[in-house]
Amino acid sequence: MSRIVKHLLTAFTGDAVARLLGFVATAWTAAALQPEGFGTLSMGLALLTWALWSVDLGLNTLGVRIAATQPEHRQFPPVAILRLQLVAAFAVMLLGEIILLLIPLPATLRAVMQLYLLYPITYALYVDWYHQGKRNYRAVTVGKFLSGGLYAGALLLLVNAPSQIALVPLLYIGANLIAAAALLLMANRADLSAAGTENEGNTRSHWALLREGFPILLGSIVGSILQTVPLLLLGFLHGPADAGTLGVVLRVVTLMMMADRVFVALYLPRIANRWGGNRDSLQGQLGRGFRLVVVAGGAIGAVATVHANAIIALLFGANYAAAGPALQVVAWYAVATLWNSYFAYALVGIGYQQKYMKASMVGGAVALPIIALSIWFGGLRGAAWGITIGEGVMVLLMYLQFRQHFTMPVVRPLVAGLAIAAATIAVGVMLGGELWFLPVSLLLPILLSWLTRSISTQDVAWLQGR
Repeated sequence: MSRIVKHLLTAFTGDAVARLLGFVATAWTAAALQPEGFGTLSMGLALLTWALWSVDLGLNTLGVRIAATQPEHRQFPPVAILRLQLVAAFAVMLLGEIILLLIPLPATLRAVMQLYLLYPITYALYVDWYHQGKRNYRAVTVGKFLSGGLYAGALLLLVNAPSQIALVPLLYIGANLIAAAALLLMANRADLSAAGTENEGNTRSHWALLREGFPILLGSIVGSILQTVPLLLLGFLHGPADAGTLGVVLRVVTLMMMADRVFVALYLPRIANRWGGNRDSLQGQLGRGFRLVVVAGGAIGAVATVHANAIIALLFGANYAAAGPALQVVAWYAVATLWNSYFAYALVGIGYQQKYMKASMVGGAVALPIIALSIWFGGLRGAAWGITIGEGVMVLLMYLQFRQHFTMPVVRPLVAGLAIAAATIAVGVMLGGELWFLPVSLLLPILLSWLTRSISTQDVAWLQGR
C-alpha cells in the first residue's frame, strides 16, 4: 500500500469518526434542548465563529503550506503562527466579553455566548494545521478522536433537558482543550521553530506573516458568513425554533462535507509540494483530481436529495420534520463547497491567496443580499435556497480565477456529473426514497460514471499519488 493511500485512509478514518461523534453530539443535543434551545445554541456558535476570525487570521491554512515546506525554505517558523494566535485569542476574549455586556441580546443567548468566548485560547493552541502540513495524519486523527469522543460522551452523560444548555459550551471547551494539549505534545518542537536562516530572529516577520495570512482570512470569512448569517438572520427574524431547524440541516451537511475536509487535507500539501518541484506533472494531476471531485460531489448530492426526509425522521424525529425539504436543497451547498475547494486551494497552494480572496469577497458581496432577501421572504426554505445559490456564485468566481493559471476541461465533466446525479435522483424518487435504497443511491452514480468513462482507472490512481 502506497504512502498516499495510507494518508488517505488515516485522514478519512479520523475525519469520519470525528464527524460521526460530532453528529451523535448534535442529535443528542437537538433532542434534549428542543428546537428553540438548539436554535439558541446554534446562534451562539455562529457568533463564536465570527469572534474566531480575529484569532484564525488566515494563519491555519497558511500554516499547512508552511509546515509542508522544507525548513530551510520557510519564510516563517510554524511557531510564529501559534504565538500570534495566542495573543489574538486573549484580545478577542477580553473585547468580546465587553461587547456582550453592551449590546442588546436575549438573556439566554448572551449567557451562552459569554461561555463560548472562553474558547479562543483553545482554538489558538489547536495545531492540527501543523500536523496536516507534515502529513502526520495519525496525530490529526488522535486529536479528533479525543475532542469528538470526550465531547459526545460528556453530552450523553450530563445534558438531558433544555435547562442544561449552559453545560454544552463548557463541555465543548474542555474536550477540545484536552485534544489541543495532545497535539502540542506530538509536535516536533525543533521543527516548529525551524525556518530559513535569513529569517531567524526577524521580529518584523510577524507583520509579514499577517500580510500573508490576511487574504486567506478574508476569503474564509466570506465562506463563514454564508454559513452563519442565515442562522442569525433566521433566528432574529423568524425565531430560535427556525434557527434550530436550520442548525440541524447544517449539522447534517457538515457530516456530508467530510469528503471536502479529507480532500483538502491531502490536496493542499500535494499542490504546494509539486508547485515547488515538479510543475510539469501538476496539470495532469489537477484534471484527474477534478473528475474525481465531480463524481464524489454528484453522489453526495444525489443521496441527500433522495433520502433527506427519511434521514431527518430517523435521526431527529417529528419535531424537526421541516428540516427534510430544507436538506434536499442545502445538500447541494455541500457539493458546491467541495467543487469550490478544488479551485480555491489550488490557488492557495501555488501562493495566489490574493486571488482566492478576490473571488471570495466578490462572491460574498453578491451572495449575501440573495441570502438576506431569501430569508426575509421565504423563512427556512428561503434560507436553504439562498445558502445554496450563494455557494454556486462562489464556485463560478473561484473558477474564473483558477483558469488564469491552469487550463483543463471543466464544463464537460460537470455536465456529465450532474446528468448522472439527476438520473440517480429520478430512480430514487420512483422507488420512494426509503433508507434501504441508500447504498444503491451512493453506488449508482459511481457505477454510471465508470460506465460512461467520466472517471477511469488513471483517475482513481490519483488517490495513490501516481
